[in-house]
Amino acid sequence: MGGVFRWGAETFVGRSEEMGLLENCAREAQNGEPCVLVVESESGIGKTTLIRRVAAELEGDFSLWWATCDPAEVDLRFGVLQQWARHMCVRAEEFPLLTGLAQGQVAGVSAVEMAGELRLFLSEETERRPILLVVDDLQWSDKASLGVLRMLVRRWWHERLVLLLSSRPDKGAAATWGGTMRLVTQAKHGRLIQLGGLSLDDFAVLTRKVGPPELEPWAVRRLHQHTSGNPLYARSVLAEASAGMLTDTSRRLPVPQSLAGSVERQLQRLEPDSRKLLEALAVLDKKVPLALAAAVANVANPSAALAPLLSARLVKWWPDQPTTPLCIERALQGQAVYEAMSPHQRHALHAAAAPLVDVTASWTHKVAAVSRPDPALADQLEEEANHQAAAGQSARAAAFLLWAAELSDARTSRERRLLTAITHVLSVNYTLRDKALHDAARDCSPCPARDYVLGRLAVARGDFAEAERLLAHALATSDPDLEPHTVALACTWLGTIHVWRDDVHNALPLLENALQLGLPSSHSTDYARYMYALACSGAHGAERVLQELPAQVPWPPQDPERTALSDTALLRLRGAVWLCAGDYRKASMDLTVLTSRQRNGQVADIRANDYILLAKAQWLQGDWDSAMNNAEHAVTLDGIDSPLSRRAKGHAMAAVVAAGRGCWALARQHHQTSLDNAHKSALYTDTWWALWADAWISHAQDAPDATSRTLLPLLHRNTGISRARIFSWLPLLAEAQIRLGDFDRVADTLNELRTYASSPLYPLVDSWLTGLMAHSANDHNTAQTAFEQGLALPDLGAPLYQNMLRHDYATMLLKLGRPKDAIPHLRTVHGFYTDLGAAPYAERAAAHLEACGATHHQGTSTAMHLTEREHTVARLAAQGLTNGEIAGKLYVSAKTVEYHLSNVYTKLSLTSRRQLPAVLNQSIK
Repeated sequence: MGGVFRWGAETFVGRSEEMGLLENCAREAQNGEPCVLVVESESGIGKTTLIRRVAAELEGDFSLWWATCDPAEVDLRFGVLQQWARHMCVRAEEFPLLTGLAQGQVAGVSAVEMAGELRLFLSEETERRPILLVVDDLQWSDKASLGVLRMLVRRWWHERLVLLLSSRPDKGAAATWGGTMRLVTQAKHGRLIQLGGLSLDDFAVLTRKVGPPELEPWAVRRLHQHTSGNPLYARSVLAEASAGMLTDTSRRLPVPQSLAGSVERQLQRLEPDSRKLLEALAVLDKKVPLALAAAVANVANPSAALAPLLSARLVKWWPDQPTTPLCIERALQGQAVYEAMSPHQRHALHAAAAPLVDVTASWTHKVAAVSRPDPALADQLEEEANHQAAAGQSARAAAFLLWAAELSDARTSRERRLLTAITHVLSVNYTLRDKALHDAARDCSPCPARDYVLGRLAVARGDFAEAERLLAHALATSDPDLEPHTVALACTWLGTIHVWRDDVHNALPLLENALQLGLPSSHSTDYARYMYALACSGAHGAERVLQELPAQVPWPPQDPERTALSDTALLRLRGAVWLCAGDYRKASMDLTVLTSRQRNGQVADIRANDYILLAKAQWLQGDWDSAMNNAEHAVTLDGIDSPLSRRAKGHAMAAVVAAGRGCWALARQHHQTSLDNAHKSALYTDTWWALWADAWISHAQDAPDATSRTLLPLLHRNTGISRARIFSWLPLLAEAQIRLGDFDRVADTLNELRTYASSPLYPLVDSWLTGLMAHSANDHNTAQTAFEQGLALPDLGAPLYQNMLRHDYATMLLKLGRPKDAIPHLRTVHGFYTDLGAAPYAERAAAHLEACGATHHQGTSTAMHLTEREHTVARLAAQGLTNGEIAGKLYVSAKTVEYHLSNVYTKLSLTSRRQLPAVLNQSIK
């Protein structure tokens, strides 16, 4: 339902939960349960597009009767019913009123009479075929038609009818709005769908369809916030603005022309004091006390000036609060008012606001009140920028420096401030590709800072050769004593390029130098430290990092929830290192807190990579639902093609989970997308992820020869990313080589693995592979000892490897003619894989159980019937989570969860969630 549908020039995206609700109502109507649905929204949200989509979906099963209301026809009696009449084939002798209605003869006919005859006709018609009755823009319906609709829904019984209405939420029109609400409340099956703006995910789909294809995720998020997800406004802005305008953070996004014209007409109708008050609110640009707004506007009687603004729904007011605060109804309206003002009026209002607002807001008004260079104010802004940077507010520091640059009267000062501002912007937006910033930096005089900024922008474009040239030149021409920050930043990003190329040994000295010199902001320091940790893990192993770093930085508490908000970036560092070390439980704990703070808005630095690493830790721990969800979320966060996109990694992770569940088509699709993105990527690490996913797909298919072929090149290039994540692939290679009888090569693999004996995961992996190797050599005593030692280990947070060990032990016992000893282990393994939804692995365990003579439930795999998202929702519900808790885990609304569960119940022939555990978790008898 979330695909794209075109009706004329329209593009339909998203609205899956609303479509699900409408489909369910249509299904009930086909079974004789008539229903009424009112889709309510502001103009431009897409209510008409939604009901057209519904009409297209139901066209094959329903007759469609469509009526559209118009403000010019509110006095046209039975105007709605007359539009329906063209669909009626009535017999004049039986339905004289409807016959007259089709001919426009309605004089003297009451609403009661018309409703009675219409209901009788619909009862007959719906016996032949269900009918979808549509009224678009019901707020402009004539009263007679509205009265007929109200009587119709009170008196229908088993007619196969859906009454679908769209309306605007105009509570000021009491008669129409109240009548609409009574339609919902009086019907047996009545629902009000309040349609808001598109979600960010659906909005991103819309922008890809109707906007420039190169628009990056951060720009999509900016446009989404600017338009509040309103599809009409979004289309308007995308049509009016170039790609450069959409990514130029130094300028506001434009106001849609349709809205600008509407606001301008409203302004012209206002009295002078009301207009002045509204303009003051546009300048203040937030919720403020009425007295403050009146002081800025210089209005003597603010209450009188406010009344027309409330009537026109231009302003929101909170009269129950002591200061009676107010603000403009919508941000875009405020921007339209601001842009309609003359420059002189804007400057005057900003100057009036500056001494009245708080210190933080006053800076904006001071700058906006100036119309010429002001060196003194520029100096003050630079000083404030330095304070903001020291406090970790790099984005705020950049804004102050950009203002200071514009107010500078000397070229040298302007360029220095501009380049420093861009440096701060780049410290919080690592993949920024802003042509306006690039052009501004390029036009500066040659200097090391300019080379650094242009080099960083080249990194963001994925042009590593140009980036290396510029960064190396910045490094060679900088004086570490006079320009330590430029040197440190150039070292950081040269080191980063080496890490991304998997050249960790050359990266380490550069990153060490950067950290020793010191970086200009906490964001830059956190990033350099993170890249150093990855490089060190790749060069020397994660255990060394875990030993050295706590002595160099304030290490987070053992309980990551207790980590100070300002130290949250350390959880990213430690979580990644734990993952490299094979301690998946601790990695998951750190990364869960990190991503939770991102979702709650406590941390602005949101990276798709955080969700991918968390997904990997969760997958190895056996939490595959969360792993798939986080992998999909990472792809959404990084949804636009870019040389530095993390889509290859996100799709690789999703492919691994899908393959583990036997969803082969989905796994192949994700893997192919991962490969395609890896080929376009500037990062070698993306190629590694695609190979890693391919190996695990082969493993799920029980194809050790393919697994070995895929992973063997990684053993020969055991540096960087391969070495840092050794426990996620090297045990797999060793297992494949043992199963193939490739004992010469497996000896080298096991020797390599022994160099990581300090890892907490090593004893489990060593016991598993030692036992498997001994069993292959028919040394069953050694094999049994090794397997049992592995099973006796405490829980290491890696149940996937633990159950592989247990399964191989049970298989050996079965081959030795000890089925009774094998059965308990096989039951445990089968239960684990079944709970996980790991169909291929569970089937192999089931086959061994059958060989032992044990029986188990053969229920059909839910993966055959459910979509991936339905499967995820169903498993979380089976675990006892409420719809709200599931919604929180999946970043969706509770209504979306309800929609997916209803599909699950239908597909699996269930009546309640209490039946889910029995169906999904097939137990062994």
